[in-house]
Amino acid sequence: MKVFTVHNCKGGVGKTTTTANLAYNMASKGKRVLVIDTDPQSNLTPYFTRQNENGKTIRDVFADPVSIDKCIFRTKYKLIDIIKGSTFLTEKDAEQSDDLLKDALNIMSKEYDVVFIDCRPSFEALARNAITAADVLLTPIVLDGYCRDNLSLEHRLYQDILDADPEHQMKWIVFANKFNNYASHREILEDLVERHDYPLAENCVSERAAVVKASDLRKPLLKHRYNNMATQDFLDLTDELLLGKEG
Repeated sequence: MKVFTVHNCKGGVGKTTTTANLAYNMASKGKRVLVIDTDPQSNLTPYFTRQNENGKTIRDVFADPVSIDKCIFRTKYKLIDIIKGSTFLTEKDAEQSDDLLKDALNIMSKEYDVVFIDCRPSFEALARNAITAADVLLTPIVLDGYCRDNLSLEHRLYQDILDADPEHQMKWIVFANKFNNYASHREILEDLVERHDYPLAENCVSERAAVVKASDLRKPLLKHRYNNMATQDFLDLTDELLLGKEG
């Protein structure tokens, strides 16, 4: 089982959209997928099931990690299960330990091929739990004037969690989201690779109106607009992550 945590300290970079599309794409390739919504806004949950507080949620996992199997629900999509978000979730729910989610997922390690965890844009206990549980920290960025500073903060958090557990083998992958082939975007991308040496993915995801529309409809792009460029970009990124997983 491979755990991908989608996190950036900056909001508006497309974390939830990324999580939903990569999870759906993985399932379309026959992978057994678990999605986990750790953001109190719970924006990921309605992509896969009804948004409500009925039954167990991620808050129950933090309260009792060994009960994780009782907190998992089938979704409307084949091969995808979910741990639903909770609007009642707070940082206090995860403050007991950074290992709560990791310990819970270890129990389910034979049940799924891939796990995707969606995060809020913070450095606090919920994010630390999600990243501590990860095999891959996946950071979407928008190529603007702030992304270098954001990545510096993200690297600090990544390194802090590795320092806390030197045996933790976690990769960090950064990819450009909402990409336009403008000179300014190309220059920032080249700067991140050549001067800063950040671990950028080969594939970027293009900015397209279909992404916004699919998000409004709470649908994966592959179901909403199969032939769109951004749909193909997400498929290419999915393949890149799978190659990294199996390589």
